[in-house]
Amino acid sequence: MPAPRDAAFTSLAFNIGIAGAGKSTATRRLNADDIPGACDALTWFNKAGGRAVRGLVVQRAEERALCLKKA
Repeated sequence: MPAPRDAAFTSLAFNIGIAGAGKSTATRRLNADDIPGACDALTWFNKAGGRAVRGLVVQRAEERALCLKKA
């Protein structure tokens, strides 16, 4: 896995927990080699208390961009 993609998924695991990241659609798509789908699924984790939080929206967008980088 390219380092930027690894960084994006590491950040996700740090923020939602290893168990949550391991069971996520993003990880399942990554393991199925659906890279664009996996990167898009990273953006779904932008809520706190059931509401989208601007800071998380921005962070997940940055992680998505990292995830899509080739190297």
